Amino acid sequence: MNVLYDISILGRAHEEALPKTGIPRVVESVAYELTELPECHLKLCANNFLPGSLDYARANPRLENVCFPHTKSIASFQRRQRNVQRMIDAGSGPTQIIARTKRKVLHSVAQAGRIHARTLDSVSLRNADIYHSTYLALPERVKAYPHLQLFLTIYDMIPTLFPEYCNAYVRTLFDHILSSITPETWLLSISEATKVDFCNYLKIDSSRVFVTPLAADPHLFYPVTDTGEQTIMRQKYAVKNAPYVLSLCTMEPHKNIDHVIRCFVRLMQEGRTPDLQLVLAGNKGWNYDHIFREIAGAEAFKDNIVVTGYVANEDLAGLYSGALAFVFPSLYEGFGLPPLEAMQCGVPTITSNTSSLPEVVGDAGIMLDPKDADGLCAALLSLYQDADLRAQMSQKSVARAGEFSWRRCAEETVSAYKTALGR
Repeated sequence: MNVLYDISILGRAHEEALPKTGIPRVVESVAYELTELPECHLKLCANNFLPGSLDYARANPRLENVCFPHTKSIASFQRRQRNVQRMIDAGSGPTQIIARTKRKVLHSVAQAGRIHARTLDSVSLRNADIYHSTYLALPERVKAYPHLQLFLTIYDMIPTLFPEYCNAYVRTLFDHILSSITPETWLLSISEATKVDFCNYLKIDSSRVFVTPLAADPHLFYPVTDTGEQTIMRQKYAVKNAPYVLSLCTMEPHKNIDHVIRCFVRLMQEGRTPDLQLVLAGNKGWNYDHIFREIAGAEAFKDNIVVTGYVANEDLAGLYSGALAFVFPSLYEGFGLPPLEAMQCGVPTITSNTSSLPEVVGDAGIMLDPKDADGLCAALLSLYQDADLRAQMSQKSVARAGEFSWRRCAEETVSAYKTALGR
């Protein structure tokens, strides 16, 4: 089967030098596996961020040989864009030349939609069996080809079910995505919980929605038993040589990090975990000020709370593996990759009993109501005090994580394609 696979989200990450976490990591991981499946003839495309997508594909050794139809217009666009950026960065060049080049770039930007149309020309669209939008709304142009089976991946329903957890831009973008869905669209959902929420909201035929669970890359996430490597990670991220509880996520309201901080402070105030540290890792997202207000209010324990910021992919295994426990009490998740990553590193995991998280953690972790302060404090104290419990949970975590793989995710994606094509 011939598949057009949209990598716009990776193009954006490449253009804006964003870390490949969350959805970009998913899109990339699935693309890698699809290239390995003989029944899938993969071609890349981009409904947006076209220059960045092309650059990303060319720079990626695992995708550089995958067909990505494009025209010289894109190269022209990129050259103009880079020339202007170089002048601006250098602060040099005659004003009139910069102004003229800027006008050319703006003209090119205005033509971006037409560039995309030429990229997905009639020949490419006629020869394709599947068009898969991995994030953005389905383009109107592809709907003009009735033989094409259109797929769209849904990651969560947060913008509609919990609009207070998102900014206006994300809500508008998601509304646009949902409005592009027709009764003929096929959907991929990353969890059963997300599928249920999606079908209930849109009242769509559930037989057209396929669940393709995600995974943790075994090359990035594995138990690090070398204490020397763990020490290097501690030193790099300013974590003291003492037990620590780790939480990793993009800092946003629905991640419930302020709840973790309050429970940690409560344990410290009770004096039952005197040397314990709370390590908060991950980028700042949206509306995160309340998290830092909570930290500021814990002045007596400021030396026990470490905020690392972004952690490089190659450092994650060491940081996960050195943790006494991983805590992820999110209020809602479409899937929840960090708990799975932690479990694959052999870390005892505490997470919420809501949305998709029970599907991920199973019986390998401790699951609680995300608002249960007593429960979270008790779970943390148990893991702090009981080495045997930590060892048992570590074994269960690794076994549970082994049930997920990116190859399985890609195979189930192709299975959905086949169903759409009647094969």
